[in-house]
This record gives sequence, structure tokens and C-alpha cells, in this order.
Amino acid sequence: MRSFGLFSYRPHWVLPLTREHGRNRLEWYRQRIVFSDESRFCLGMHDGRARVRRRRGERRNPQFFVERHVRHTVEVMVWGAIAYGSRSPLIFIRGNMNAQRYIHEVLEPHLLPYLDTLADPTFQQDNARPHVARVTIDFFQHNDVTLLPWPPRSTHYQSLPPDFLDFLTFNPY
Repeated sequence: MRSFGLFSYRPHWVLPLTREHGRNRLEWYRQRIVFSDESRFCLGMHDGRARVRRRRGERRNPQFFVERHVRHTVEVMVWGAIAYGSRSPLIFIRGNMNAQRYIHEVLEPHLLPYLDTLADPTFQQDNARPHVARVTIDFFQHNDVTLLPWPPRSTHYQSLPPDFLDFLTFNPY
């Protein structure tokens, strides 16, 4: 057996779980996890990410030109959190976000009161720099916010299959 790479070990003991146990655990998690995210919107013509479809050598073809103004276009960031059957208010933030602004403009005035309305919430956010800064982690610890770590090399929420997040019953209207 050893020549085939098989060795004798003690078994790993686990509690027997039925499908009902699994459904109950999933329901427990669904009712406690709070996800948050932010998106940046450009209120001007475009944010520099506009794309055109053309062949090689057609770069100077006026058909593919997009006019742009020299002045800076206004951008706004929107932050929100969702949980099973509920959502936070949408928060509009001008300019760039850093850890201090995240704490003082989002977490203290909006996230903490929202979490207080939920039973035993666990908060999850992505690994954006303001979210994982030492001062932000200290803020969560000081305010007894339970965090669910963002999985390493994880995909972003929007690229997940739509049915994966259906249980959140999020209705923005």
C-alpha cells in the first residue's frame, strides 16, 4: 500500500448532517450576512473607459472619434449595504475615498445604525484599501462589528451568477 502512496490514518470525525441541517445552516447565514460595495459613476460624457469596435489602421477614422471636453467631469461614488430582506440607504460620496473618510462618512453615520437594526449581523466588504486599513479594522473591533473575511482571489459581486445572490431579495425601488 505504501508503494502506492497510501498510509494508515485515523479518520476525520464529523457530525452527520442531513439536507435539512444544510438548509437550516444556509438560512442562518443568509439572515445574518451583510454585504457592502461601492461604485463610481461619471456624470460627464464618459469616464475614459468608452470603447469602439474598429479594425486595425482605422484609429484616425472620424467615425470612431468621441469628443471630450478639457474640463474635469464630475464623478460620484455610491455606497450601500444589503442583507436578507433589507438594505441600507445609498450614500453619495464626492471625491476619493480613504480610510478616514470611510469611517467618518460611511461607517459611523450609516453602517453602524443599519447593523443595529439587524439580529446578530456579520459584515462583509471587499479588500479595497480603505476597507482593510489598520484604522478601519480597529474601528470594527472597537465597535464589536463581526467581519466575514473577503475570500482571497475572490471574484467581485457583479460577476457572480445572478441566482447566487437571489436570497438577498434586494429591491432598490
